[in-house]
Amino acid sequence: MPVIDTFHDEETLTLTIVAEFAVLEMGVIEGSTGAINQIDGLLARSGTANRANSQPSELS
Repeated sequence: MPVIDTFHDEETLTLTIVAEFAVLEMGVIEGSTGAINQIDGLLARSGTANRANSQPSELS
């Protein structure tokens, strides 16, 4: 049976594909953020400044 028959129409198929990619992308973003937060925590505990998130010092 063709996939289009399973979803009854092209619009439903398209919306389903878009929704699945959105969920996948959200998981990737959340996973990356979690990994970055873990690295930040390790750096903070080790006393190493995280240059990416630290505020730039003013130049005199």
